[in-house]
Amino acid sequence: MSTLRLVIADKDKSYLDSFVDYLVSCHAQRFHAVAFTKEACLCEYLDKSSTRPDILLVEREFLQYLPERENKHVIVLQGENPALPGAGEKAIFKYQCGDKIVSRMLEIYSGGNPHLYYLPDGSKKTRAIAVYSPVGGVGKTTIAAGASIKSAWDGKAVFYLNLEEIASTALYFEGEQEQNLSGILYHLKHGTKSPDILIKTARAVDPEYNIHFFKPPDSILDLKEELAGELKALLWELKKTGQYDRIFIDMSSGLDKNDLAVLEVCDDILVVCSQEPAGILKINALVREFELLSRGRGLCLLEKASFVLNRYESPVMPGIENIGIGGRDILKVPKIPNIFVPFGEKHRLDMNSEFGAAVHELTSRF
Repeated sequence: MSTLRLVIADKDKSYLDSFVDYLVSCHAQRFHAVAFTKEACLCEYLDKSSTRPDILLVEREFLQYLPERENKHVIVLQGENPALPGAGEKAIFKYQCGDKIVSRMLEIYSGGNPHLYYLPDGSKKTRAIAVYSPVGGVGKTTIAAGASIKSAWDGKAVFYLNLEEIASTALYFEGEQEQNLSGILYHLKHGTKSPDILIKTARAVDPEYNIHFFKPPDSILDLKEELAGELKALLWELKKTGQYDRIFIDMSSGLDKNDLAVLEVCDDILVVCSQEPAGILKINALVREFELLSRGRGLCLLEKASFVLNRYESPVMPGIENIGIGGRDILKVPKIPNIFVPFGEKHRLDMNSEFGAAVHELTSRF
């Protein structure tokens, strides 16, 4: 497929920068994009350019300034959630998934050029996997990070999303990115940016594992707010990008509205257990709560749950073996004295240990 010459015009510079960054990041082979925020600059470019654009994606305010010869190339970028466009007008709603904007653009373009046939980029079937425990300090983050790393080693495209109030993401993954989870949640709450473009421009990428993630929020209190709607939207948007095979969500140890929203959207729930008496007590209480939520609110959380006994040591405390649901055995991850190994000036999880073997068994179940 040849590269399409795309001209974009929108007065919202922040939106325009984000959209162009998204195109460069995800569709560099498909589009050569040029962007403008001022009518005079757009007109000058069209007058002096030796080649005509294939697509003119412009905000409605720019239409009156366009030469009539460009009418067949124009697609209106609508800021309002579109009602019906005008007669003969081709329009796209700007605040939606970036892949949907691109797919719709290509559909409109191909419709005007019947000899061309463009398909949108292939997408992955994404599984969102919550790693959760009501037991603090049980090694939940180690399981979530280890499962992310093992999945990446197996060739899966992975996003690691840490929703702990005090996150330890930097211990496992690193990457250059100024934006963090606080900004993403803010824009989702206020609807100021297209969610798909926002995600693609705010994610960091670990250079060792190629795992994508968001940097922790500015303040611990940012995740204390009621964010059920925003967290659901974030997970749906991550899934809708079609870029990830697995999203691992490293959750806090609470069970409030935010946690329930995440658990509801997830495809699988890994419940990390400990074999201490207090830990067994809390896990059994969680199972009862999941049963109540199923009967009272129709939330089928228990059906999605698998149980992982972390830091396993023999003999196991009585009661832990009865936690498995529906005939599924509880998976045991053995206790490793030194789970981190030196990696240059830093440390990495030792995935070539019994821990790594147990995580391999865990990820093979998805």
